[in-house]
Amino acid sequence: MKTNKIIFFVLAIVAFGFLACDTIEGDYLEDFGPIEEESDTVKSVLLFEHTGHKCIGCPFGHDVIDELSKRFPYSFNPIGIHAGFFAKTSEPEFTLDFVVDEGTELYTDQGISFQPSGSVNSLNKNDVKGKDSWAGDVVKALQKESEVVLTVEESISLTELSITINGRFDADITGEIFLCVYIVEDSIIAPQTKENVGTINDYVHKHVLRGSMKNGTYGELISTNPTADSEFEKSYKVSVEGLYLQNNDKLHMVPFVYNKDNYNLLPTTIIKKKH
Repeated sequence: MKTNKIIFFVLAIVAFGFLACDTIEGDYLEDFGPIEEESDTVKSVLLFEHTGHKCIGCPFGHDVIDELSKRFPYSFNPIGIHAGFFAKTSEPEFTLDFVVDEGTELYTDQGISFQPSGSVNSLNKNDVKGKDSWAGDVVKALQKESEVVLTVEESISLTELSITINGRFDADITGEIFLCVYIVEDSIIAPQTKENVGTINDYVHKHVLRGSMKNGTYGELISTNPTADSEFEKSYKVSVEGLYLQNNDKLHMVPFVYNKDNYNLLPTTIIKKKH
């Protein structure tokens, strides 16, 4: 009887891996026109990507993100959220802990049941989709008229991150509007499993969520029912100590504005001020 229970447990874990780790491949990218040109003024589109270093299908999601990043290198902002079953650490290979409180809260609130998965310009659990939907959703988001303009001035040093955001609404909006600034670390070298390959020890983990600048996962209320041309200003500062896993010179900040009534991000234009 004990042997049967062990066999059942192992089969259940294997089945969970197949069901919860999306490995479906397909023609996920179409011809979306020329590669985006560099500009100080760009639309901003975010992908909240749920991933994990033990998810065998997640590298295929990373491939989709790499292609989108090549096509929209200035507008597209992926945020890699490591949380849940496939993000757990273990000896001897998976010892680096990518998990942060903000990521765990998003994973729970969005009801994530498979990875890779993600939502484009939304924190709403109903907008979480598999990787084959991301490209189309990014293009749709880029085509929307901007509802808020964020003029961003940031400073990134080896010891401190700081950001000042001057915002202007371009439309009348109903609801409670919140501002978030997430902190992301790039180019972390650590093991990753991949279907039909096994463990890749020197895998490059990109755009990994490391925390937030103010008030945790859901940010700070900046306006209720704002009208067109109304403005706001916010400044945040944080020490990098304890934030990064490997590269304090690979940290950057991703600001976004969302409506708490539906947890959708407002279509946003970013203006980056040069020092």
